[in-house]
Amino acid sequence: MSSPDQNVPRPQGPAWRLVLEIVLALAVVVLGVLLLTKPQTPEPLPTEEPIVTPAATPVPTPQPTPVPVSVRLHGLEETETLQLTPGEPFSPPDAPLEGYTFLRWQNAQGDPFPLEGQTVWEDLDLYPVYAMKLGRADHAPYLSLDENGAFRPGAPLTRREAVAALYFLLDTELVGDGSFLDLPAEDPLFPAAATLKQLGVLSGSRLHPDESITRQEFLDMLCRFFPAGRGESVFSDLREGDDYYPQFDAAAARGWIESGSDVPARADEELTRLEFVTILNTAIDRHGDRDRRASLVGTLLDVRQDDPNFWDIAEAVIPHIPFGDSLEERWIRSTALPLRQEGFFFLGVELHAIDAKGSPVVNGEYQGILFDENGAQTSGDPDLDQKVRELLQKVVDPSSQTREEMLSTLFYYTVNHLRYRTGNYYPPGEPAGWELAEALAAFTNGGGNCYNYAAAFCALARSIGYPARAYTGYVVADYDNKSNHYTDIHGSEIELPAGRCPHGWVEIEFDGESYIFDPEFLYRLRYKGNRKANFFMLGEADRLRYHYHTSLDEPEPTPSPTPQPTAGPDPTSDPSPTPAPAPVLSPTPEPTPTPEPTPAPEPTPAPEPTPAPEPTPAPEP
Repeated sequence: MSSPDQNVPRPQGPAWRLVLEIVLALAVVVLGVLLLTKPQTPEPLPTEEPIVTPAATPVPTPQPTPVPVSVRLHGLEETETLQLTPGEPFSPPDAPLEGYTFLRWQNAQGDPFPLEGQTVWEDLDLYPVYAMKLGRADHAPYLSLDENGAFRPGAPLTRREAVAALYFLLDTELVGDGSFLDLPAEDPLFPAAATLKQLGVLSGSRLHPDESITRQEFLDMLCRFFPAGRGESVFSDLREGDDYYPQFDAAAARGWIESGSDVPARADEELTRLEFVTILNTAIDRHGDRDRRASLVGTLLDVRQDDPNFWDIAEAVIPHIPFGDSLEERWIRSTALPLRQEGFFFLGVELHAIDAKGSPVVNGEYQGILFDENGAQTSGDPDLDQKVRELLQKVVDPSSQTREEMLSTLFYYTVNHLRYRTGNYYPPGEPAGWELAEALAAFTNGGGNCYNYAAAFCALARSIGYPARAYTGYVVADYDNKSNHYTDIHGSEIELPAGRCPHGWVEIEFDGESYIFDPEFLYRLRYKGNRKANFFMLGEADRLRYHYHTSLDEPEPTPSPTPQPTAGPDPTSDPSPTPAPAPVLSPTPEPTPTPEPTPAPEPTPAPEPTPAPEPTPAPEP
């Protein structure tokens, strides 16, 4: 049996292929139609590629030639050379050198190079400039007291003292080769001056060693030991650009001196000894041991220990060994000045005093005597003080005379060396103070009336420690007084009791009793030929006898004839001074005077009352 497939007819070969080709052709047509009917999407334009510029090959920049900067260090013994780029800022290093103070850097031409630095463009050589260090570790005294042991703070300092002190504080054995025309080589100051001149501290051909130094001269010297500085200080009498302004500016910036719009520099004024030590101690950091006991310091004869400047002075004049830093300085050991006992003493002819606490009396009063800022006795009038001291130099010697002997000498000097002249008249009981002008007039003019005599002797007595008081009043007239009226210095008309004349005299108290000293009355009687009269230290009995009154209200004693003065001791005998202290003096015989020619009679002074006719000068009314 055959299969069913065997009965299906099969296409023949050519026909089959035909059918296949037709099918394929139809498929191609259909595909073509599909492609033609499909939406067309435009193709994107091609993107431009960025143009990349190739990097340029860097051209090498020429490097600047390094600038060598040479710095001399360690006292010029070493050189440090730095290579800097031109225009690079440069600040020089520190350059300490033991025993010296660095001042500044400078270039080879000597121009200063700022410490804060500057830009450098070319080769540079820098040299440090030093000054010898000022100051001593042992704090030895650098200024001396005077021959009497006084400091004299207000006295001017000499150039000799300033140069010697600065050289001493250098603590060196170096002796320079400088010279001055007015300072011989054998002068003890020569090594100091020669060295300071070589160091550039001094200049010029003459030193003028014994002249006083001014403030500007000293600050110019002192500033040469320290770096230059600029503080832009202000002074009331010195402006930037003035001579010496840089020195005063630097001194104020460092705290050596004060400055301010109301503070004068006083550049041309003399430098006092006190100003010298206060400025110099500040500069070299010496301040004294302010807690040290007075007994370990001693007595400065003219500066109290409670004076704010005492320790600056003590630091300069008292030998001591310090311990601790400058602001808290302590003295381990010191050589104390002698302690003084209470009482008066003389420095030359100047009277000074020590009070009960052992301190000098300065700007104060002791036992009725005034003392000035230097501890010297004063009347309160500098011109009168000068006149009195000039006279004391000629007349007395405190080193060989007691005060009692000097009082007698000065009384008889007033009697013998002043000459009677008309002058002012004062009312009885004129308040104290009038005598200053009248004393100055007496010493200036060589005489005057009774008020001038009294005022002159009063000033002299006070200058040696006696609290004398000059009085105005009236006494019995030793002539036929025809008028008891007069006009005083104030223009007032004064009427005195009959037989009285206006008068001035001096009284000094001893042991509670007041004694009269009347140089003009004695002069008047001696002029009349009475060489035995004595008006040195009259007691109460003589006060009544001669009717000494200081007020018109005082009762008059029973009228008595014009008394004759009691004859005093023989003026040719040796004086017998009463021993100190505080004695009740007996009338001291007058020292034998140098014989003088009898003075010619003087014309009758007006407006004094007309005296009884006699060939003698008219006494006071």
